[in-house]
Amino acid sequence: IYQSKSKIVKMCWIIFVLASVCVASYFVYVAINKYYKYRTHEDTSLNDTFVDFPAVTVCRLDDDGFSRLKTLNVPRKGDQDHIEQNLGVMKTIIDRGPKDLDRQALPLLSNYLQRLLDPENVLQAFPVIAGYLTYDYERFIVSCQFKDQDCNKTHFVEKMNGKYFNCFTFNHSEIIKKEGPTSGLSLVFYLDTLQENELLDMSMLDSSMRFTDSGIKVAIHEPNTIPDMINDGVIVAPGYSTNIALKESVFERMESPWGECDKSRVIITDIANEDTDIVYNRKTCMKICQQRYIQGKCGCLNIMLPVPNDLKNEKYCFYIDKDNILQNSNWTHVFLEELKRMDCENKHLLDLPDSYVGQYKCDCPLSCSYKTYDSLISQANWPPQNGVRRFIKKYMN
Repeated sequence: IYQSKSKIVKMCWIIFVLASVCVASYFVYVAINKYYKYRTHEDTSLNDTFVDFPAVTVCRLDDDGFSRLKTLNVPRKGDQDHIEQNLGVMKTIIDRGPKDLDRQALPLLSNYLQRLLDPENVLQAFPVIAGYLTYDYERFIVSCQFKDQDCNKTHFVEKMNGKYFNCFTFNHSEIIKKEGPTSGLSLVFYLDTLQENELLDMSMLDSSMRFTDSGIKVAIHEPNTIPDMINDGVIVAPGYSTNIALKESVFERMESPWGECDKSRVIITDIANEDTDIVYNRKTCMKICQQRYIQGKCGCLNIMLPVPNDLKNEKYCFYIDKDNILQNSNWTHVFLEELKRMDCENKHLLDLPDSYVGQYKCDCPLSCSYKTYDSLISQANWPPQNGVRRFIKKYMN
């Protein structure tokens, strides 16, 4: 401006600079005005009141239940012929895969063979075998008491889980009026953990498996919500009496313009295989969005994410089409396509951050009201040495 000889140019630049300063000053004023108009504040209060009993989900951690497939005398579920047929397909893949697959498929087989043999993936790869490995309520929970009263199978909802096969949720919406163990839920589990001689007697197939923890995975969550067993669950070891004391915290968020929550989001109604409406929360909404992203990219579903109703007939990405493999002479081509789906799922799972999926943002606002549970865990050896006989008489008949 200083070097310009034209007064018109100088005047235009001066007007432009002044206008810019005025506009900037206006927006700064608006921002400051809004900040003081909608002041944020946080109120914390401690109320001595009755509370709703939370939902409790328990899953069995199998130390190596897959090794029990070698004893197929009387399957608990499913047909023995179907189980042996599934094992035959697995044996074909293990024995003939490295010989028959072409160069394109060998790297994929090398990457995913170990995962294919992992017990955690049996549910989607070989559902019949998974049905054999699941535990019935009666063989898993041998005693149940709630508020010092006996409870039974009707008080639990059984759900399949991509990592733990089947889990049981105690979702009893009842008011708790006093604290203490007699006002809560008391469960006794039968785990049937492997003994040392069984661990030493494993076959070559078993030795390729990855050992898992032994015990129970427990998640305590808000009623009618889907628990995140992997991230929110705690492990309870076998051979102990474990006491979990809880403190409930209730949070209320404010709507716009103070916050970003949405009071209209109350329930989620489009989740497959759910008997009741699920209470809305951002984490579940995000997982449904991520499931749609995986299905759109790979044409299959991820076993660990909730399935929307409109996708409930889709196959899981790790599903093995055993009929096609057994009947198709060119079985390697069929298996290669399945390996490609697995590879696609694995790659796109890396594209799932908290807020964005791929190129677009999931429509998942925060909940305006939610509860959390802080836990204090204590343990003691159980049963006590002087009570072993009473334990056997009560629970092992």
